[in-house]
Amino acid sequence: MEVGLFLYSGYGLFLALERGTYLIVPFIVLYTMGMGYVASLGLWQAFRDMLLSCWSARDAERVERAHHTERDRALVDPSRKPLQYDGGGL
Repeated sequence: MEVGLFLYSGYGLFLALERGTYLIVPFIVLYTMGMGYVASLGLWQAFRDMLLSCWSARDAERVERAHHTERDRALVDPSRKPLQYDGGGL
């Protein structure tokens, strides 16, 4: 929907420039930029949701379980120290 409104306002901007009605151009530019921003956010959100839905619930549960297991191990064994970067190269 937003992409359609963006294209429609862009066409309106084109018509305003073509017909020489320059007083309305700044307002149409603002409207077109706003609709472009909203359209890009909508597309980004849809793409992000599509990628997140590719992960199955089982994979998400496995990752969550592994994270909690590592944290619980560190809580149970106080001698276990977290990994630290020593600044060395490969």
